[in-house]
Amino acid sequence: MSNTYPLLNPISGKQRISNKITALGMNLSVFNGPQQYEIINELLNLPLFNNNDLAKEAMDLLVTRYRHFAGMKISNTHLVQETTHWLSNCPDSLRLYEKAISDYEKGGAPRNILDDLRLSMELLLQNLLKNKSPLEKQIDDQDSSMRMSPPMYP
Repeated sequence: MSNTYPLLNPISGKQRISNKITALGMNLSVFNGPQQYEIINELLNLPLFNNNDLAKEAMDLLVTRYRHFAGMKISNTHLVQETTHWLSNCPDSLRLYEKAISDYEKGGAPRNILDDLRLSMELLLQNLLKNKSPLEKQIDDQDSSMRMSPPMYP
C-alpha cells in the first residue's frame, strides 16, 4: 500500500502528493491571499475542530498574522460589537474603546491604541467600583480584598 494520496499536483496535474499538508499547501497556492484566508478560516470553523487546541492555535495565528486578508473590519466582529454593547452604560469608556478600535483599523500607533484601551478599562472599573483609583490601584485593591474575604465555599 502506497503512502501517496489520490491527489494530483494542482500545478503540474501529474505528480502524486505524499502527504495531506503538502496537498493542502499546493491547493491553496493557486488562490490569492484573501481567498486563502477565507478557505483556512472556513476549515478551522468546522464542527470537527470545535475542541481542538491545535485548531484554536491555528485560528489565533490566522487572525493575528494574516487579518489584513480577512476583508472584514475588526469593528464588525462579534466580540467587538458585544463589547461595545456592554460598554454602552459607561460612555467615557465606550468612547475610548471605539477610538482604539478605529485607530487599530486605520493602522494607528500600537502604543496609542493600547493606552486608549487601558484608559477605557480604567474608566470602566472606576464606574463599576464607584471610585477614582487608577487601574493599577484597582488591581491592588481588588487583590487585597479578595485575599481578606472569606472563602465562598467550605
